[in-house]
Amino acid sequence: MAEQMQPSLTTTTQNGTNQPNPTPPQLLARVAAKLNHVGGACFHLLAQPGAAGPVLFTCICLALAMKSRRARNQRRITSLHRSMSLAALQGGHVALRRIIDFQEAQLDKATLECAEEEFRRLLNPSDGRIHFSKLQSVAVKLEMTGKEDKAVALLRKAMEKASGQEAHELGMLLVEMLIYKGDYDEALRCPCLHDEDITDARGPLYKAVIYSIKGDERAEESYKTFQEIYSRLHWPDAFKEETPIYNVVHDFSKFQIIVKNLKKEIEKASENKKR
Repeated sequence: MAEQMQPSLTTTTQNGTNQPNPTPPQLLARVAAKLNHVGGACFHLLAQPGAAGPVLFTCICLALAMKSRRARNQRRITSLHRSMSLAALQGGHVALRRIIDFQEAQLDKATLECAEEEFRRLLNPSDGRIHFSKLQSVAVKLEMTGKEDKAVALLRKAMEKASGQEAHELGMLLVEMLIYKGDYDEALRCPCLHDEDITDARGPLYKAVIYSIKGDERAEESYKTFQEIYSRLHWPDAFKEETPIYNVVHDFSKFQIIVKNLKKEIEKASENKKR
């Protein structure tokens, strides 16, 4: 059974009393400025020549995955990585989560060394419920250490016995890992990217990324589809116009800047593995 997203309805104050949490629009309005600042910093960093593309890419993936599920269910690291670029494309809150994961991995080398075993455990939970946000976080640690091929193999095995929403979520994570590997055509063949029964902004986003990397003119069409779904799944006033994150989501040229750097990082990682 897929992970159930059940947000807390109350917050405990300093005097010990419980107060209702703000409604989603109020909450988003309160944190939007901070998220825009975080996302904007990520964008400016990743837009620079030589910036690592993937950590922004993955942030987008995690945020869109969490939003999509909620809608349906009511070695020391010295640089950024491919997953950061993908995360930035998805928005400030995803970028923030990815930066936290990144900093934790920097401070604790052991978390990277045991990432593969933890990934196996999360794919085979004792209660039968896969916690996809945790799985995503550990998958990024595998990417950081160049072990995305391990993630691909484990995901394929898990998908053999998965179905429904669980299969869809595993498939989306598989696509992300295949993109990091540079296996673009294989990623495009994944059924989850063509599932019209589930509304998920990651599908057209990933296709837009892959088509952009391949120089395929279908990139802009997929990007527009991503925009349409994104606007439906996110509170419209969460990110203000003219902020860096707003521009990434609404400006194809800004999107291509991050994808261009993502491609460079993927190629660089591939070359390093050959040495």
